[in-house]
Amino acid sequence: MTEPTKPPAARLPIRHPWLQVLVLFAVLLFAPGLMAQTGPDLIVSKAYFLDKTRSLTLEEVMAKPMTPYSGNLAKGYSRATLWIRISIDPETGDGAAGQPARALYRSVHGSSQDRSADLVLRVRPPYLDDIRLFDPLEPERGTRITGDASPWLTAEYRSLNHGFLIPRGNGARELWLRVESTSTLLVGVDVLPYDMMQALEHRQDLINNVDIVLILFLIVWGMLLFFNRPDAVVGAFLLVMVTSFFYASNYMGYYRIFLGEILPIGFSDAAHSMLILLLPATFLLFHRRLLADYQPKRWMMWLLLPGQYYVFIGLAALYLGYAAAALQINAILAGLSVAWICIILIAGIPAREAQAQADPLISKYWLLSYYLTLTAVYLVLILPAIGVVSAGDHSLYRSLVQGLMSFGALAGIVYVRSRLLERTRQRALVAAEQAAHFEKSKRQERDEFFAMLTHEIRTPLTVMAYAAETNLPKVELSQHVKAAVREIDQIIERCLQADRADQADLALSLEPCVVDVLIKDTLERFANDQIHVVNDATQNTLVTDRAIFQIVLGNLIDNAVKYSPKDSPIELCIKTQSRSDQSGLSIEVRNTPGAAGLPQDQRIFERYYRAPRARKTTGSGLGLYVAKSFAQRLGGDLRYINDNNQVVFELWIPTRTS
Repeated sequence: MTEPTKPPAARLPIRHPWLQVLVLFAVLLFAPGLMAQTGPDLIVSKAYFLDKTRSLTLEEVMAKPMTPYSGNLAKGYSRATLWIRISIDPETGDGAAGQPARALYRSVHGSSQDRSADLVLRVRPPYLDDIRLFDPLEPERGTRITGDASPWLTAEYRSLNHGFLIPRGNGARELWLRVESTSTLLVGVDVLPYDMMQALEHRQDLINNVDIVLILFLIVWGMLLFFNRPDAVVGAFLLVMVTSFFYASNYMGYYRIFLGEILPIGFSDAAHSMLILLLPATFLLFHRRLLADYQPKRWMMWLLLPGQYYVFIGLAALYLGYAAAALQINAILAGLSVAWICIILIAGIPAREAQAQADPLISKYWLLSYYLTLTAVYLVLILPAIGVVSAGDHSLYRSLVQGLMSFGALAGIVYVRSRLLERTRQRALVAAEQAAHFEKSKRQERDEFFAMLTHEIRTPLTVMAYAAETNLPKVELSQHVKAAVREIDQIIERCLQADRADQADLALSLEPCVVDVLIKDTLERFANDQIHVVNDATQNTLVTDRAIFQIVLGNLIDNAVKYSPKDSPIELCIKTQSRSDQSGLSIEVRNTPGAAGLPQDQRIFERYYRAPRARKTTGSGLGLYVAKSFAQRLGGDLRYINDNNQVVFELWIPTRTS
């Protein structure tokens, strides 16, 4: 019986990973564009000044030289106060391109209050703490304040971002913004007509809601997956999703909107800083659990620990008032950690010994393509955040970009890994069932062996004991004892032969043999004058293992002698016969059935099987099993034929082995 082999683990093949990367990049570039400013921006020019003392007044700043810029402004993690001078022209883009869009908006949404004379100055992203507007057209209103540290209900323009309602005016003018943030000074400013800004904000609300719903769906899905089959990778993924939900909902401004009256002022800003520190820690926990499948070098994995556990140092720095430095170090460590994971996948995973360990479920190269993409995206997001490069709209919607990249790709990895893990578990279950069946068969075989051995040896031992207790002549007693010993010896010999037949690495000693000599040497073991040999073969030699051949033929003759009537003839018919274009010899052993009757052809070659009426004669039930097994080892075959109530065993052996 062959021991069951362990099935190979299901594995994800790599197919066009770089095409998948390009598609992912396209999604990342397209999605933020949905919320980008469209339509006629009324800003003519922008300039900034960094007040590192954080104490200058508007009049003092107006006397300072300003640095012009375009697009969005990225000054990194700085505790300085950022002053921005904005020059607007209400007539810019306010012709044929602007009026139809506003008219369409009003026709669809209606307007309870005519805001057509108003403009909206919008400031992004939502996590900016303190934003102050100085408009020379409305000096009586003084300083106007909004931001993360201000109640949402007191805001002039209530949306997920920060904004001010400003009059259109009759000509160009300059506006001044004073911006402070404990996080990175990444600022985007645009001015649009009220109706167009409303349409843009509604579109952003819709996309943000989709993002939040997606996270909630993945949380529920991850919980079901984890509770169904607990797994460290799925558990880490669930932790990432929960942390991402709190981070995204706070980043988008939902805490300030829905919890502003419950939580203290400034809670949203403090929560944003803490979640920024916590998010890379949870992501690195997931990545380390995922990389464990590949068994990378330990020292390389240890270098990921500073990025994972920096959260505790960062929280302490926040408490001590070093928020900017803590967040900047956190951003740099996050980027370096992702880049280091790519290095681990390239150079830190040792070559596996042949079948020494199971391969990981997901191909290393597919995973490497994901991490290279993740590194590129992190660079696109982090470099503007630390003030190294200028910022685009994708930087202002960092939460959405990270969500599309992390949630989609991570969920895909977890899904594929879970499916393949389940498939592997099913295969392992089948293998376990096969192993259990194999062990059960071996146990049953062992029980059958001992049952056979005790039953068959008991008969000759009983004969010996009976002969010893009776007053038989010495010669007759000796004959009984010798016959009993011979029966025991035959049983032991059959057991040894069966053990050799089960050996997968049984070595054959092939040599040219003369058929007549082989048969003559085999028949010398049997003192029976009723065995007749008819040799009609045209070829009298064959290449075979002499000893194995004689075991096969001897077992067939012994079976015929044992189960045929006393003094009935036994025939050995030898003839030349080819099978499948291979020359060979056919040797038929014929005998008349005795008291045991005709054998059952369905089970005749089974190990230990003996017909009910054959059990009156001592035997092991192994002779025909051994003959069949050894015949196949010699490249031949053995079959039983019922020929007109004659018991016929036909042995076919090739004359030459290939």
